[in-house]
Amino acid sequence: MEKVEIVRESIKLVKISDKEYFGEQYKDYISNSKLNLINPSQGGSPFKYLNHCFTSDLSDSLDLGTAVHTHLLQPGLFKISDLRKPSAKLGFFIEEVFNYRKKGYNINKSIEYASNCTNYYNNKLTTNKLRKAIKQGLPFYIGRMHEKEDQSIQTLYLSNSVYNKFTSCTESLNSNKDVFNLLYPKSIFNSVEIYNEYAIFVDLDVTIDNKVKRLKFKAKLDNFTVDYETNKLVLNDLKTSGKPAYFFMGGYSKQSDNSKIWYDGSFQKYCYYRQLAVYLFLVNAWLLSEKNIKCKTSCNIILVETIPNYTSKIIPISNKYLKSGLIEFKKLIIEVAKITI
Repeated sequence: MEKVEIVRESIKLVKISDKEYFGEQYKDYISNSKLNLINPSQGGSPFKYLNHCFTSDLSDSLDLGTAVHTHLLQPGLFKISDLRKPSAKLGFFIEEVFNYRKKGYNINKSIEYASNCTNYYNNKLTTNKLRKAIKQGLPFYIGRMHEKEDQSIQTLYLSNSVYNKFTSCTESLNSNKDVFNLLYPKSIFNSVEIYNEYAIFVDLDVTIDNKVKRLKFKAKLDNFTVDYETNKLVLNDLKTSGKPAYFFMGGYSKQSDNSKIWYDGSFQKYCYYRQLAVYLFLVNAWLLSEKNIKCKTSCNIILVETIPNYTSKIIPISNKYLKSGLIEFKKLIIEVAKITI
């Protein structure tokens, strides 16, 4: 018999920074993104999982997503610098060179380590490529050296192209009243609590052939709201997309013979149905443990295009997808237990 159970007394919902969430204290926790490494449909395998074979995901799209998230969900805790960094991996490389120098490493080690961690010509950084990188990145590097730091707030550095897209995305979101009403609902009796960027930690007991393996799991939630008057839980997750919004959930493509073929969108490709199902599962468990209530639930993706017309929309997620996501989650957790038991 195989089953996955939450250790109820282990559930912890906390407000912490990304730095702490991804830091040493929680490095041994499994995350939904780490499950990608063992999921066959995403090219995963036991070897990739055990050897932490993450591919570098540093990109302008990552910067843009981070900036949009912070603007919408953590206003006041972040600021966008007026200093513009180079685009693509060069910007990340220069930024890491600066960070390593700040930590006291010499220039050669800083360049080596920055190249490795950003995968910027890793082991292929020739003298000519380095000269070109320095020429293009020096204004940003010097700007960082002379910029005054504010320890009370985190600063984000964007390239010109990312900043322009960020402005258009946030204008779209700011003008969408339905989005703000969903993220920041109001009630007559002030019975709604709003949770932005909370982390949840939990222990899971996985039973396989009467043997129990305890695993630690973590998740960082964009937004959820709880109306304690109506016992209603709403989970919301913000996504950005470089394609028109109608591609996101997949659909049927009409062929020349009038037949239809299904194509997967980002929702299926990146297994967002599993992510949302897990998050809803964990929040429900926390509410039952801490508040002793069972809520009616709904789940949405708030999507904004990062291309013209920068459309923003709300996509309700069906119970069918959430059920399949939870089944996939439990299956993958059992696979992790099998290779670590």
